[in-house]
Amino acid sequence: MRNVKKIVSLIMAAAISASIFIGVPPAVKAANDTNLKLWYKVEEASGTRLQDSSGNTAFKTLNTEVGVPVTDVTIALSMIQGSTVTLLATITPADASNKTVTFSSSNPEVVTVSEALYNPATGATSVKVKAMAEGNTVISATTSDGNKTAVFHITVVSSNEPAGPTAVLSVDNSVKPGSSFTVGVSLANMTQDVYAEDITLAYDADIFEYVNTSGANNNIQLVTEDKSTAGKVRLIAANIGGISGVDTPVLNTIFKVKTGVLNTSGTIAVTQAKLGVAPQGTVVEAALSSKSISISNSEVVVDKAALIAAITNAQNLYETAAIGTQPGQYPQAAKDVFGAAIRVAQAVKDNANATQIQVDNAVEALGSAEAIFKAAVIKVVSADLNKNGSIDVGDLAVAAYHYGKSSTSADWATAKMADMNGDDTIDIVDISYIASKILE
Repeated sequence: MRNVKKIVSLIMAAAISASIFIGVPPAVKAANDTNLKLWYKVEEASGTRLQDSSGNTAFKTLNTEVGVPVTDVTIALSMIQGSTVTLLATITPADASNKTVTFSSSNPEVVTVSEALYNPATGATSVKVKAMAEGNTVISATTSDGNKTAVFHITVVSSNEPAGPTAVLSVDNSVKPGSSFTVGVSLANMTQDVYAEDITLAYDADIFEYVNTSGANNNIQLVTEDKSTAGKVRLIAANIGGISGVDTPVLNTIFKVKTGVLNTSGTIAVTQAKLGVAPQGTVVEAALSSKSISISNSEVVVDKAALIAAITNAQNLYETAAIGTQPGQYPQAAKDVFGAAIRVAQAVKDNANATQIQVDNAVEALGSAEAIFKAAVIKVVSADLNKNGSIDVGDLAVAAYHYGKSSTSADWATAKMADMNGDDTIDIVDISYIASKILE
């Protein structure tokens, strides 16, 4: 089926403290007389002349109203799901000292507003409006000075096009005061193999506090996060083996309701979702989504969701970590310490009388223990000790020369290049490893 999709470009001039003229210049206004003739009102030096289509004229005073007076005006727009338009709010008078305008959507699951930008050259503030789902909403532009408001009604209709990739949020509609909760991030309608994500979440910083993020499974690794800006966190993840499909979980993000926040609601939204497709290396932008979350009542609970998630991730790493002296394996001592840290965290989780502070401290301690354990993995090192571009008997001779030395030896800075397994000792394991590489 062929789709014809119109690109809608709209600028709303919201003259917040003055009259709004829609499509008709202020000097010429159409009105109906008592005989239902169409009159045109024209201002002239001698007065205001009303002229009908037959050329008949009559003079009226400037303030004379003909027909039913106007009492209100509604600005409305129909958008296609997935499209974006720009709305522009202009404050009157032009020389107002405070031109700050705040935009909001009455239904952010249908339409989101973002990237509000003031232009000093025009004195106007623009905002991006994104149609997320079918439905209706009202966009409000409110001035900081005087609390003047202009509204814009938007209806979002289906595009009737095959759905593209979408970043979808899943979270409970209501959470308890002071509690931690998980926001799941999934990718829907993926027809290509996605190997990496660059996703930005925006949230109400006065209501929620960002805690941490982990991959939805062991093959999805959170590479880095940027939480330097209040109310925003950028998450970059890599997918080992790639993912695709109708609905695939990728990230589990933990948020917490700030202390003292009661009986209100806040929004968490995906404001950017870039997907890396391999092997081509192309970048695809996914459609965005948002969720409104209410904080229900004054009941204070100790929430262990973040601790449970941290223990699950740590246990998976512990169980899959191989002990040995080869690259990619872990020393037994490092695994023993990590296992003890997991047991301590588990004890806090199982303690019915644990306070929220104890739970939060256990999450932080287990995270530190996991980072230390990951750093203990035996690294892949080169057996080309003589740097001649190949592994040969010369390299074996270098290792044999340093045999028996350890980190306490005076020349360890030179000898440690023969420490193939990183155990701070040159022994038969290192000799055997180099010998095996000569045979490859």
